Amino acid sequence: MITQRPYMARINPGGNFCGHVWKQPCLKIPTAFPMNLPAVIVKMTERFPTYYQKPRQTLPSLNGANGSQRQQRSERREACVLLFGSILLNLELSSMRCGIPTVDGFVPLSLKVLAKRAGLSYSRAERAMKDLKRAGLIAITQIAQMDDLGHFKGLPAIKKVNDIVFRLFGLGEMLKRAKKAAYKRLQQKAGNDQNPLSMTERLRVRLFISGIIHADENQKVGKHTLSHPLPSHGPPGKTQADVLIQLIQEHPDWSNRQVIDEAKRLTRHSF
Repeated sequence: MITQRPYMARINPGGNFCGHVWKQPCLKIPTAFPMNLPAVIVKMTERFPTYYQKPRQTLPSLNGANGSQRQQRSERREACVLLFGSILLNLELSSMRCGIPTVDGFVPLSLKVLAKRAGLSYSRAERAMKDLKRAGLIAITQIAQMDDLGHFKGLPAIKKVNDIVFRLFGLGEMLKRAKKAAYKRLQQKAGNDQNPLSMTERLRVRLFISGIIHADENQKVGKHTLSHPLPSHGPPGKTQADVLIQLIQEHPDWSNRQVIDEAKRLTRHSF
């Protein structure tokens, strides 16, 4: 005899059934701030949440990203604030890309990792990312890598924050100074100040060697950028970028500092 399961009433705390309460939004991501976070990023994370209370006045392009004349729903605004905050905490200022620069190339963070660090489900983060892209706040470049057998493997998309977002919140000049300082730090870290190539050009060379190339340096097929790795004549083993990607995928809740420290321990190379 089949017994019927007893009815369990769903509890709505005042917002909707995903746990969101519009009068008490969660606008602070659970990931702790790095100790050396640039001041312009700290200020941006403090100012961007004002979009939740005044979406039309603060960022009208984001408010109307779905094409509706109505105000963006509160849970959608909350997700946009949280995801953009997660992107800011992982932003490399010299290039305005979200990820980790290494000697083997730039390692972009996947949406899964950003959603985990923002405390969002993947579906909510995906919708928020679409809104941020439609609003022009973020540019996304899809990339793929070809292996020796001619098969293509998708890699985390490169997410680049538009400088105009900082200008809209009164941080344009501060961002310019912070980008110059970040560029100088990268030059000192690379130890190639006498090299006539700029840091951006050196990173592009390293990206090409590791088989991950920017969209403007490759053929494009559809919406994807193809990346053709060069044959390696060095000793066998994973590069630092390979180790970083693996650690990020296995531990999306780790901070960038934890990922880098563990990669250094595994590869015994300095980043």
